[in-house]
Amino acid sequence: MTLKIKNSLASGAILAVAIICSTTFFSSEVHAQSIKIGYLDDQKVLESYDAWNKAKEQFATEMKAWEDEANRMMQNYVQDSVEYEKQKLILSKERRSERQAEISAKRTALEAFTKDVFGQNGQAERKNTQLTKPLLDNMMVAVRTVASAGNYDVIFNSSALAYINPAFDITEKIIEALANEG
Repeated sequence: MTLKIKNSLASGAILAVAIICSTTFFSSEVHAQSIKIGYLDDQKVLESYDAWNKAKEQFATEMKAWEDEANRMMQNYVQDSVEYEKQKLILSKERRSERQAEISAKRTALEAFTKDVFGQNGQAERKNTQLTKPLLDNMMVAVRTVASAGNYDVIFNSSALAYINPAFDITEKIIEALANEG
């Protein structure tokens, strides 16, 4: 799992453009109104955002530890299962039951660990949110700051666009605003 940007605004941005366009172009009264549009390459912004890169490294370190633990648990479970299969014919009925219970407990522990860490709303997802939400909030503050200072009416991120004229690119302004925050 890697850090991911949740782009729930992408479809909202498209809807907003449709509304703006319909209001601007299909209004019963024709107005000589110009709309100032900008866009940002959010991936480029994040790649240049030091705090984002540190969070990404921290998450990768924690993810590696979780994966290592899951692998250790899996190897232990598989090794015990293989040993049991080799020995089950010479074990007493009581000892077979004990070993089966031990192996079952290890499988249950592995499944619980995997679900707790990697499952929906698991530790990995919560840690990702904990690390990224404040940084994405900072990015939105920077976007609003640039929008206000530059009198932009609409700013898109690049993931919601098939094409836009590079003249509308305000990515460097957003990077600068984020750099000035810290």
